[in-house]
Amino acid sequence: PGNSVSFLVNLARLLRGFHPCVVHTRNWPGMDGVIAARMAGIRKLVHGEHGLGSDDPTGLDPRRLRVRRALKSWPMEYTCVSRTLEQWLRDAIRVSRPVTRITNGVDTDLYRPGSGAAARAELGVDADAFVVGVVGRLDPIKDHDTLLAAHQRLRITLPGSVLLVVGDGPERRRLTAS
Repeated sequence: PGNSVSFLVNLARLLRGFHPCVVHTRNWPGMDGVIAARMAGIRKLVHGEHGLGSDDPTGLDPRRLRVRRALKSWPMEYTCVSRTLEQWLRDAIRVSRPVTRITNGVDTDLYRPGSGAAARAELGVDADAFVVGVVGRLDPIKDHDTLLAAHQRLRITLPGSVLLVVGDGPERRRLTAS
């Protein structure tokens, strides 16, 4: 529901004591850090958007928009992980500060597991099966239901295809049951 004024005052006091060179906040909960950093007199502030939450999946909650827009000029720069979030920052939040997009990714040269034969054998997956895999937090915002539905459609054409889901979170029990 939000934090109290005393929380913000205490956080500002802590930040002043640390003497940080830069404060980096992230997502909606980071707005408290933006306010506290400003209260502490810290001007070198970067705010990052990593993704929208399940409590505001469109990023258009009116109260949150008002707060973000009111604070939008306090960070000296923004970071985000996708073009969609970059566009959202520009259009919905109306950010005029620099926005640096740092996309998530995996260095496939570094993390190339080889043929996968050992992993397939350990998991009981046929050597010639088409495998779809996802690794992530099992949270409503990740929309695993669409992945499950897509895999069911894929199995019409590729009946031996296998879907591997790796992760944990609030949706685990429900997804396992379905």
